[in-house]
Amino acid sequence: MEAIRNAIDNLKEKHIFKEKYESAKKEALEREMRRDHKRKSKHFHNVKSEKYCPRDPKLESGGTTGSTPPPTTNGAPGNNNTTPAQPGTGSTPANPTSPASEMDLALLAVTRLSYGPATGDLNNVTKMQFSTWLTQQLNPSQIDDSTLDQRLATIPALSQTNAQLRDSTTISAQKRSLSDELLSATLLRKVMSKRQLLEIMTEFWSDHFNVDINKEGVLPLKFADDKGIRTNALGRFRNLLGHSAHSPAMLYYLDNRVNRGKSPNENYAREVMELHTLGVKGGYTETDVKEVARCFTGWTVNQTTGEFMFDATIHDNGTKNVLGYAIPSNGQQEGEMVLDILANHPSTAQFIAKKLCQKLVSDNPSSSLIAEISAVFMANQGNIAQTIRAITMSADFGASQGKKLRRPFDYMAAALRVLGASLDTPTAIGKYLDRLDQFPFSWQPPTGYPDSAASWLNASGLLNRWNFAQALTKGITGISVNLSGLIDSTLTAEGITSQLEQRLLGKPLSSTSHNTIVTLLAGGQSTTQPIPAATLTRLLPATIGAMLSSPEFQVK
Repeated sequence: MEAIRNAIDNLKEKHIFKEKYESAKKEALEREMRRDHKRKSKHFHNVKSEKYCPRDPKLESGGTTGSTPPPTTNGAPGNNNTTPAQPGTGSTPANPTSPASEMDLALLAVTRLSYGPATGDLNNVTKMQFSTWLTQQLNPSQIDDSTLDQRLATIPALSQTNAQLRDSTTISAQKRSLSDELLSATLLRKVMSKRQLLEIMTEFWSDHFNVDINKEGVLPLKFADDKGIRTNALGRFRNLLGHSAHSPAMLYYLDNRVNRGKSPNENYAREVMELHTLGVKGGYTETDVKEVARCFTGWTVNQTTGEFMFDATIHDNGTKNVLGYAIPSNGQQEGEMVLDILANHPSTAQFIAKKLCQKLVSDNPSSSLIAEISAVFMANQGNIAQTIRAITMSADFGASQGKKLRRPFDYMAAALRVLGASLDTPTAIGKYLDRLDQFPFSWQPPTGYPDSAASWLNASGLLNRWNFAQALTKGITGISVNLSGLIDSTLTAEGITSQLEQRLLGKPLSSTSHNTIVTLLAGGQSTTQPIPAATLTRLLPATIGAMLSSPEFQVK
């Protein structure tokens, strides 16, 4: 946390609440309002990638020409059963006990494994103990989420088919409406769901299997893609990989819908190895890219239904060889066999383990932790829930408080949760997400939104976070917050600050931040006397906004 705090302090010049920043904030806001939010980077779509692909003749899988592909984790090769794995099964990590206290783990649970503590969350986790809470979260179907379900039932797009959604986006206004519904559903789930770990992992896999809704044809298909990711987010990796490969949104985004035997398109073939499974140094070659592309010819989208279909008439029926494994001519099953090979490859275990550790522990996890988690992933046949359990029961996780920076959407969701906000119009935060460059599902490259502090720590980003915090506490139309309900109004500035620290952060502020908040809240009066009601009403929004802008609230 110290490195992140220092970076934030340097950007702030240690004057969070001084008047000199008001003009800078105004300037930044005006600059952001003038911006064209369409990124300037050259779009890679419909262009064959020329990315470097390492050539390693000694494949880590140990495969040799003509060898039999590894058995699928679902039984027979090509079985794309999307039933999630049972998270309660599988081996346990070698070191299941973390030296962290229950309070440390409870705080990690409500900040790192959820989008911030809603009222009572921290106490509830502490009372039930972390391991019990984790088991509950890893079995989301057993958690009652009926309140959220009732809200989601009011969003029409969630109950429509791909064809219906596609037909409803023939004009720009209809596309904007659909985008608003997708944003509303995403925000409501982050803020209201009791299945918080499921939502954390759904976001993780959405970045891992990234699709950009701004590419032509993708937006109406993202609803089904999102549903499939959420269904498999805690199941087996092979099922999740299979969902993505069959997803019409992905078939449009990486152009596999136009991958034909006579004119193969290599976009998906390259990214499924580089970004979805093996990693850039995973041992595949340029020849493997071409062979995988041939295997996936004919995987396309039915133009009537908007669903996946295999078109045998455009499939390359020749034999192929992928990562040393012979792939006989077998239509759609060739692609399924490739997915089996990739899902079971040691490089995939290493790549996924590292990304999960970077998500859940720190931007730079230890090599020993990655190796341990990779082994757990392999031993449990890609069982995601068991892999997460191993990570979160490790000593590295227990000692990682404050080592991750909240990304913009994470930050906003946390602010809404800790304030107990009522989301009457969820789309009201859309413009703030736009200014912070993390509007959901809008990252153009296939890498997905970055998840490292270095990617988000910049002056413009921090100023826009502070602007959002102040706007939220002063009142955003369509978002309701009851600030007075967060405190005991009979307390002194010291007492209210301590109460807000516990409610919003679950831990004390640094002495510098604490004293700044106390001074701000006292409004020039004594810090040891109860604050007059009129003064408290006037100063409370700015005080809570300042606490949401503190270095301590930026990290988790």
